[in-house]
Amino acid sequence: MAKGPTAMQVAVSNGGIRKGVWCLNWVLDFGVTEAMGAFAPGQSLSTKAAIVAKERGYSEAKAWRMHRAFRQCLPMFESPSDLISLPANGELRRFLAGMAEVGQGVLDAKSAGAGLWSVSGAAVA
Repeated sequence: MAKGPTAMQVAVSNGGIRKGVWCLNWVLDFGVTEAMGAFAPGQSLSTKAAIVAKERGYSEAKAWRMHRAFRQCLPMFESPSDLISLPANGELRRFLAGMAEVGQGVLDAKSAGAGLWSVSGAAVA
């Protein structure tokens, strides 16, 4: 658990509850897609957003709305990769790696709750 403010606290403080939830969902969707190995080195954010949209089953427009919420809520990060890669977020990385193994399988409520907890408690510094 983070010692300073968590991702959830910062996201809600900067963007409100609705955008905060969109922000954290974008971190999870982006992180699982990245952990699945769907991104190639050097790909642009535009390409990555299109891949996430395709993998997670929604439009590119929705992906960009989620990314916009992410940038508003956590402006210190360019993309979710920056948040996920912080040394203090090992638990989040382990969760995302586990979800990548499941892939597109059905996510039960307990696992979904654990994922939201791991991203909401992620360190931002």
